[in-house]
Amino acid sequence: MYESALDIKHELSVKSLLEERWGMVLQKLPVTYNLDYMGTRDGVLLSWIEIKARNITIDQYPSIMLSLTKFLKGIELYTLTKAPFIFVVKTVDGLYYHTYDPQLTYPIEYGGRTTQTRTPVDREPVVQIPSSWFIEIDRENGHVA
Repeated sequence: MYESALDIKHELSVKSLLEERWGMVLQKLPVTYNLDYMGTRDGVLLSWIEIKARNITIDQYPSIMLSLTKFLKGIELYTLTKAPFIFVVKTVDGLYYHTYDPQLTYPIEYGGRTTQTRTPVDREPVVQIPSSWFIEIDRENGHVA
């Protein structure tokens, strides 16, 4: 798994914002969990969270891509704990989230990074989550826009 210094910087800024807006503590998960954070309040599990920063606008493409490995781990943790699996995306025009819904059908394809590919694992099975399924987090008060 590859994370640049800029990826980590974006993740930490989003983490701080989510903690403030959602009133929870985000506990960094070990790499073996394949997800970024466990959201807690008073030590009680509230959610499983994956954070990505993308240099696009939310509506630039019809969908936002997530590694199938991460998606399946989120579903597994949701299934075992009933705590929501939330995918958060920071784009150039805002901060958005999608909560996994077992009633939805998520398109899967072989894809990934196609420009500036760093390693062969930049291409893998991915889930394409429609951009319209994401909800913006209001920057002023943390409520959905």
